[in-house]
Amino acid sequence: MHHEHKLKHVDLMKKEKEVIGATPIQPFDVAELIECRVDKYSTVVLKQNHYSVPEGHVGKYIRAKVGAEHIRLFIDGEYVATHSRNWGLHQWEMDIYHYLRTFEEKKGAMIQSQCLKQAPTHIKNIYHQYYIGKEKEFIALLHYIKENNNLQDVLKAIHQLKKVRSDYVSLDRIQFICELTEEEPMVDAQDDITKQAESNLHAYQKLFYMTEKGVM
Repeated sequence: MHHEHKLKHVDLMKKEKEVIGATPIQPFDVAELIECRVDKYSTVVLKQNHYSVPEGHVGKYIRAKVGAEHIRLFIDGEYVATHSRNWGLHQWEMDIYHYLRTFEEKKGAMIQSQCLKQAPTHIKNIYHQYYIGKEKEFIALLHYIKENNNLQDVLKAIHQLKKVRSDYVSLDRIQFICELTEEEPMVDAQDDITKQAESNLHAYQKLFYMTEKGVM
């Protein structure tokens, strides 16, 4: 019994619920909100580890939501990046897409950079198989993937080009195939299959006979 209201606590709770009404249940986010400053490497240091931030914010104070598995970064209230939480010490978690402008100015820096070493396996394979010595075009390809969020489409396009010729992979041809796929999706109607196939053949013929720079 409550010492003042002379009612059972459970009955008081029921009355309180009637007054308050239904309350929405939200998931409990177990994370620590920390304000941190972007250093000259375009990273923030959390628990003695570095986490990369998109370029252009050196010296700025931003917020980090530090959870057990992920680090989420916010600039002016906008969510800009996420990293896996590193429980080591003095480690660097780098996202290659955060440094594309720097690599455009210093292309040689990309080859030995920590960003490339930590890049997704598919990205590293694309570089080592097709773009060594063509860093400028590779950076342009990364811009294209970042802007369109279409890594899987790019991989499919590379696979198609590789079946024609191993040295046929280029940014222009990759973009051509990706845009062709978007603009001309396969139709379900059986009557249109022949027309669709002919259209694709004409498009590929146009692609394969494109004039390369300096070559007729």
